[in-house]
Amino acid sequence: LTFDEPVEICHWFVMNAGSEESRYITKNFALQYYNGTTWENADVVTNNTINKVNRSVTPFTAEKVRLQINQGEQAGNTTRIWEFAVYGENKTISIKRLRLPQTN
Repeated sequence: LTFDEPVEICHWFVMNAGSEESRYITKNFALQYYNGTTWENADVVTNNTINKVNRSVTPFTAEKVRLQINQGEQAGNTTRIWEFAVYGENKTISIKRLRLPQTN
């Protein structure tokens, strides 16, 4: 996600496809932000077995954030994310660019 201006983020949420089947839950992933030069981890989730991951982080300010998948479903590499969200200060900021995967 790229925002129109830097935002403070203190919370994030990921909903996997585990309601379809528990093996669809993403195992290892991270919330990352761009520091102007490189992507840095704000929070890392490993060995996850929870369908709805709802986490607080030490507040940080960034204009770009992303969900980095390090290992997809429990026993494979496929990733099925139903929702990814970040939260911060209570104000409205528009998203400049949202890149979605290509579908055939």
